[in-house]
Amino acid sequence: MRKVIIFGVDGLSMPLLQRYVQQGALPHMAKMLREGAATELLPFISAWGDVNFVSLMSGQSPGTAWIGQSHPADNQHTGNLLASLEKQGKKAALVHFPETIAAPAPHFTFAPYWGRAARWPSELFKPMGHTTRFEQRTGSKQIKQQKLGWPPSASLAYHNKGAWQPLEIENGRYKLQMHGSERTLTLWIEDHQGQPQLCLGADKQILPLNAWSDWLTLDNLDISGSVRFYVGRFDTHNNDVEILQSQVTNRAGIASDATLGASLLENGPWYSKWVAKAALDEDYLRATYQEGDQQSRWLAQSAITLTQRHDFSLWATVHRLVDESHHNCLGQCDPQSPFYDAARAEQYEGVMRDCYLVLDDTLGALMSAIDEDTTLMMISDHGAVPNAYMCDIYRYLEK
Repeated sequence: MRKVIIFGVDGLSMPLLQRYVQQGALPHMAKMLREGAATELLPFISAWGDVNFVSLMSGQSPGTAWIGQSHPADNQHTGNLLASLEKQGKKAALVHFPETIAAPAPHFTFAPYWGRAARWPSELFKPMGHTTRFEQRTGSKQIKQQKLGWPPSASLAYHNKGAWQPLEIENGRYKLQMHGSERTLTLWIEDHQGQPQLCLGADKQILPLNAWSDWLTLDNLDISGSVRFYVGRFDTHNNDVEILQSQVTNRAGIASDATLGASLLENGPWYSKWVAKAALDEDYLRATYQEGDQQSRWLAQSAITLTQRHDFSLWATVHRLVDESHHNCLGQCDPQSPFYDAARAEQYEGVMRDCYLVLDDTLGALMSAIDEDTTLMMISDHGAVPNAYMCDIYRYLEK
């Protein structure tokens, strides 16, 4: 049976991809370019990518996709790709794909990417950073205001997560509060012979320094999810402690088919968002690389599981680490950008290159695992041009 894996990449920049391939940094993408096929399109689109991924699946033209996304999806009425597959007795798996496309049975959905202002129902606790340096982290810090495109009013260039919250001491222990939409969970961190020790109910767990801990289940607290921590600072004598806390998602209801969803979760808990930015000045960039890499590999494993073992003809996702690195770094690398930083341009580009390496490693894992009946496609919804005509397609075409 013929199968297709669509590894969507938010905001991939072909000029950067080609540059890194020429530098020998992306061996698997180089193989795809050398042995497969590649093309570049300049569609009449905005830079907002989910619209274009939804258009790909739904058959809507990009010019109507914003309106179309607000209408109830009717695959049979539109006769789109999903309807065509169903008519042929085939099924698709959409994993972390924009939630505005409907894929009812026989198709399968897992953890739809949530683009609405309202909270994602499967998020129990948002990813956070807990710090004793809260005032230093938030009080006088200037948030970058990089607004581009047309109209030049949206903060398109720089992503700021705003994830820090205070970590306070009570009775000689640090009080770590995880905030969800429906409840707040309080955990305690102790100093155990100079090491951070987490009190999780009646259990105690030593947390590693400068690395993500193992996933810790919250089942004993009647929470259907798992959490892990990254301790970046732990100097209790000087009250200098910083701990990153992962997003916690609800295992129940995250998949349209509970049995299939459980099989995917055997590869580890799913998280949609990471804590720290993919940015040069981010103190915990290493933690971001690890979260981005593990999420990307989790997606790849789900593609292998569903296409090679469960007979899905089509699997699709959207990888987002590369786009975040563009938002936070490309403006400082492009000489045409008003935010160009000549002194540190190479360092900013290094962050983007590292994120492309994460993507390349994932593609390599997929290429080594698929069978001869499977076609691997990497597609992107838009490029990245951080200059005066970022979203003004008329000026871009005129140039």
